[in-house]
Amino acid sequence: MEIQQLVIPEVSITKMNKGKTVIYTVIIPARFTKLINVSHSWSVTVIYNNKEIMIGIRKPWKANNNYILSLPKALATLWDEIIIKKEKIDIILNAQGNI
Repeated sequence: MEIQQLVIPEVSITKMNKGKTVIYTVIIPARFTKLINVSHSWSVTVIYNNKEIMIGIRKPWKANNNYILSLPKALATLWDEIIIKKEKIDIILNAQGNI
């Protein structure tokens, strides 16, 4: 049986600079990686300050031993605010099927 929905509490946002490109990401904690099927795309919702923010469809990728999700640059102001305040977010993942 595959997991169709997963809540990942209290994760940090990371801002990665690759030259002139800025990418906002979330590293999924190791204890959740066995529950995530990377062949699925996931509908991602971020919970911050008791508000749900629909991110859209994302597919995690593997870097070293971690799974990583990218966050949209359109919300860069919000991501920077969260990073500066050193706050955490919760993520809800809903499986969307095979790609």
